[in-house]
Amino acid sequence: MGRTATSSQEDIFSAADALVAAGKTPTLLALREALGGGSMSTLSQALTLWRQNRSGASMPEVSVPDLPLALKTLLDSIGRSFWSEAVALAGRDLQSIRNRPTKRQVNPDNGFASWKRPWRFWSRNAIA
Repeated sequence: MGRTATSSQEDIFSAADALVAAGKTPTLLALREALGGGSMSTLSQALTLWRQNRSGASMPEVSVPDLPLALKTLLDSIGRSFWSEAVALAGRDLQSIRNRPTKRQVNPDNGFASWKRPWRFWSRNAIA
């Protein structure tokens, strides 16, 4: 004969809500302690269902006050300074890339284009 459940799903949900209200994270061990016992598998199933139901519920909106004008002005100034420095650095990098010689260069001795080949390692086929 099997054991009867000591905690119903509603009891587990209530205990999880009480833990959250107390500022604690509802874990299996915390639920088991709050309920005075219970099967870990039963608690786990109910806690998973509680989390799914809770994620579907909308979280209460928290109003965030506006930034003071002095702080907005300071942050705007810092942001503009940061952005202008980033644009200047990008421009310098772009200019250095444009000034790099390309791989294909004209030979000044004969006027023909020649390709510079990077160093190649010997392959198995070349050592015969």
